[in-house]
Amino acid sequence: AFHDTLLKPLQADLALAVSSDAVPAWEANSFRSYAKYVWMISEPPENDYQYWFDEIAQGCFNRRFSKADAELIGDKIRGIWLGLIKATKHRTASSILIYFRWLALQHLENNGLLNKYKHLIITRSDYHFIAPHPPVSSLMPGTIMVPEGEGYGGVTDRHSVMCMEDAPRVLA
Repeated sequence: AFHDTLLKPLQADLALAVSSDAVPAWEANSFRSYAKYVWMISEPPENDYQYWFDEIAQGCFNRRFSKADAELIGDKIRGIWLGLIKATKHRTASSILIYFRWLALQHLENNGLLNKYKHLIITRSDYHFIAPHPPVSSLMPGTIMVPEGEGYGGVTDRHSVMCMEDAPRVLA
C-alpha cells in the first residue's frame, strides 16, 4: 500500500533512516525493497538516546549533553518531549524521532540531496496510507503540510511534507 499510495503517485524516492539493531528480517522488508537510500545506525548503549544527543552536542556545539542536562530538561519541561533519554524521565520514545530526523538531515546534506529534490516527506513506517497521498507540487517554501489530529497540544510529528529548502530548519 505504501508504494501504491505514496511513492508511485508522487514519483518519489524512498530513504530510510533506521536502527540496524531493530530491523527484523531486513532483506524481506518491503520498505527496504523500495528504498533508494538506507541510512542505518546502531541503538545507543542501554537504549539511552542521551548517548547520541551527547555525540551531537560535542560535534555541533563543542560541549557535552550530560545526565545533569537531561535531568534539568526533565525537571523544567514536563511531558513527553525527550523520552528514551532516560534521565529526563519522559515516558515515551520521542527522542528517537528527533534523533533520526537529525540523522536524515546529515545524510541529505552530506550526499548533496538537498539540491537534488524539491520536496521532502518525513513519515513513520507504521503510518497507514489508505488513499493516494495529496499532491505536494503546490507546497510553497516556508509552509509544512501535516495531517490533522494526534497533536497532543502541538503539531503531530507522524507525517510532514516540506520544501527541501526548509529541511535544514525543520530537521535540525
